[in-house]
Amino acid sequence: MDLNGKTVLLAGATGLAGSAIIGQLVERYPEVKVRAVYHSTEPFIECEQVEYVQGDLRSGEVCRQLAAGCDLSLIHI
Repeated sequence: MDLNGKTVLLAGATGLAGSAIIGQLVERYPEVKVRAVYHSTEPFIECEQVEYVQGDLRSGEVCRQLAAGCDLSLIHI
Protein backbone atom coordinates (compact mmCIF):
# COMPACT_ATOMS: atom_id res chain seq x y z
CA MET A 1 0.00 0.00 0.00
CA ASP A 2 1.38 3.39 -0.97
CA LEU A 3 0.81 5.90 1.83
CA ASN A 4 2.19 8.93 -0.02
CA GLY A 5 -0.44 11.64 -0.02
CA LYS A 6 -2.39 9.90 2.75
CA THR A 7 -3.02 10.99 6.33
CA VAL A 8 -2.39 8.32 8.96
CA LEU A 9 -3.74 8.52 12.51
CA LEU A 10 -1.23 6.97 14.91
CA ALA A 11 -2.20 6.37 18.54
CA GLY A 12 0.52 6.03 21.15
CA ALA A 13 2.85 8.14 19.07
CA THR A 14 5.32 9.20 21.75
CA GLY A 15 6.14 5.76 23.14
CA LEU A 16 8.96 3.52 22.03
CA ALA A 17 6.96 1.66 19.38
CA GLY A 18 5.04 4.76 18.25
CA SER A 19 8.16 6.83 17.69
CA ALA A 20 9.70 3.95 15.70
CA ILE A 21 6.55 3.72 13.57
CA ILE A 22 6.69 7.46 12.87
CA GLY A 23 10.33 7.12 11.81
CA GLN A 24 9.49 4.30 9.41
CA LEU A 25 6.46 6.07 7.95
CA VAL A 26 8.24 9.33 7.15
CA GLU A 27 11.32 7.51 5.82
CA ARG A 28 9.40 5.15 3.53
CA TYR A 29 6.68 7.58 2.44
CA PRO A 30 8.05 11.12 2.09
CA GLU A 31 4.61 12.54 1.26
CA VAL A 32 2.69 10.91 4.13
CA LYS A 33 1.09 13.04 6.85
CA VAL A 34 0.93 11.58 10.35
CA ARG A 35 -1.58 12.75 12.95
CA ALA A 36 0.26 11.50 16.02
CA VAL A 37 -1.85 11.15 19.16
CA TYR A 38 -0.30 11.18 22.60
CA HIS A 39 -1.81 11.12 26.06
CA SER A 40 0.79 12.39 28.51
CA THR A 41 4.34 11.98 27.19
CA GLU A 42 5.43 15.10 25.33
CA PRO A 43 6.38 14.68 21.63
CA PHE A 44 10.09 14.62 20.89
CA ILE A 45 10.35 13.90 17.15
CA GLU A 46 10.19 17.10 15.12
CA CYS A 47 9.18 16.62 11.52
CA GLU A 48 7.01 18.72 9.22
CA GLN A 49 5.05 15.61 8.20
CA VAL A 50 3.93 14.97 11.78
CA GLU A 51 1.11 16.78 13.56
CA TYR A 52 1.03 15.94 17.27
CA VAL A 53 -2.35 16.04 18.98
CA GLN A 54 -2.99 15.34 22.65
CA GLY A 55 -6.03 13.15 23.15
CA ASP A 56 -7.71 10.58 25.36
CA LEU A 57 -8.75 7.56 23.30
CA ARG A 58 -11.17 6.41 26.00
CA SER A 59 -13.67 8.95 24.62
CA GLY A 60 -15.57 7.94 21.50
CA GLU A 61 -16.18 11.57 20.58
CA VAL A 62 -12.46 12.40 20.87
CA CYS A 63 -11.64 9.38 18.66
CA ARG A 64 -14.09 10.56 16.00
CA GLN A 65 -12.60 14.06 16.06
CA LEU A 66 -9.04 12.73 15.83
CA ALA A 67 -9.89 10.40 12.94
CA ALA A 68 -11.71 13.07 10.91
CA GLY A 69 -9.86 13.56 7.63
CA CYS A 70 -7.56 10.56 8.09
CA ASP A 71 -7.26 7.87 5.45
CA LEU A 72 -6.22 5.14 7.85
CA SER A 73 -5.56 4.54 11.52
CA LEU A 74 -2.78 2.68 13.31
CA ILE A 75 -3.32 1.79 16.94
CA HIS A 76 -0.64 -0.20 18.68
CA ILE A 77 -0.58 -1.68 22.17
